Amino acid sequence: MKTLSDGRIQVEAGDTLSGIYGPDWKKLSGYTGDPTKLPIGTILPAKPAGSLAGTLGTEEKTLPTGGVDRLSMFEDVLKMVTQKAAQEGKAAGGVATAGILPEPSKVSGGTFADVLNLVSYEKTRGISDIYQSTLSMITQTKQAADRQLSTLISTGAIADLNEESLQRLSDLTDYPIEYLQSIQSKVKTESSTKMTNADRIIEINKLLSNKIGEDGKISAESYKEAYKKWIEMNGTISDFKYVYPVEEWLGSWEWKNLPSEWRPKTIVMPVGSLDPEIQIFINQVQSSINEGDLTYDEAINDFPDIAIYLKP
Repeated sequence: MKTLSDGRIQVEAGDTLSGIYGPDWKKLSGYTGDPTKLPIGTILPAKPAGSLAGTLGTEEKTLPTGGVDRLSMFEDVLKMVTQKAAQEGKAAGGVATAGILPEPSKVSGGTFADVLNLVSYEKTRGISDIYQSTLSMITQTKQAADRQLSTLISTGAIADLNEESLQRLSDLTDYPIEYLQSIQSKVKTESSTKMTNADRIIEINKLLSNKIGEDGKISAESYKEAYKKWIEMNGTISDFKYVYPVEEWLGSWEWKNLPSEWRPKTIVMPVGSLDPEIQIFINQVQSSINEGDLTYDEAINDFPDIAIYLKP
């Protein structure tokens, strides 16, 4: 089979219509004669773009309708181009050296033109053109990978890459995997020391979420545990006390279990020294809480002035 400059096909010895066009040869060739007696030299219509019939065998092959991922096809195509170019270069007088791509300008890509056609935006190009395009593609890919690596480092996202992704990045950038692993480890360490208060609050809230009692309060031990974790995340004491004030997170009966310097400065009058009317009122409210007529939360919201004297 000989492909003419305008794309039409000239029949050569051994050619068959099914071999040229595939199973749909009747429609594509328009040939009405006896297909078993196809005359040599017959001029036939060009094959549809994307068809591999007659190049890789008798079975019809069609490109997928989506775009070709040149990066994923690069390795296989380069191997096929090298092998075919070496064979045809030798036949044309060139030197075929095992494992080495011959000088592009001395190699003919006629037989392999259809395969290259599919990979190169459906335009037939010579092997020299494909060779240069491949080198350019490699350069562009490495540059893009280097930019990606810079972005991953600057944003700290490299810390989230798994081993497979890190290896892929190493292959694309030519940086040793050990070097990228050291960068990842450093970024992880730095990110842990650069936490904001918002990050710390999220972590502390997670810690306290299952430690809050039915009264909406936590114990002094839980409070001290939260404080310890906050400091481990490089938070300051003043910020912790501002975000988690003792008065809001602990009931007054728990204050005595805190270090003295943490306890609120609120002056609490001993129960026996209160005005009798106030004491009676406190007793009535506490009784309502004890009997279930009033919840503790309702009581401290309705009577904030005596909240420190009430218990759940």
